[in-house]
Amino acid sequence: VLARDDGRTQWTWRGLPLWTYAGDHRPGDAYGVGDVWRTAALYRHFVPAGVTLQRTASQGLVWATADGRTLYKRDGH
Repeated sequence: VLARDDGRTQWTWRGLPLWTYAGDHRPGDAYGVGDVWRTAALYRHFVPAGVTLQRTASQGLVWATADGRTLYKRDGH
């Protein structure tokens, strides 16, 4: 993680900042890549300790604490 001049932090890979492109909507899209940029593939999302995916009857899989409290739902509609 890189500390930016504006006080925010940014994920990096081997010291280089990672960016997303608004025109990439699906896995495999790389429309923002040009002569200067290269792609990085994310194989696993960071998950804090004590957080797991749990199945619910109404929402399917959700991120939740060990005691079953839902934190947020990823990629939902």
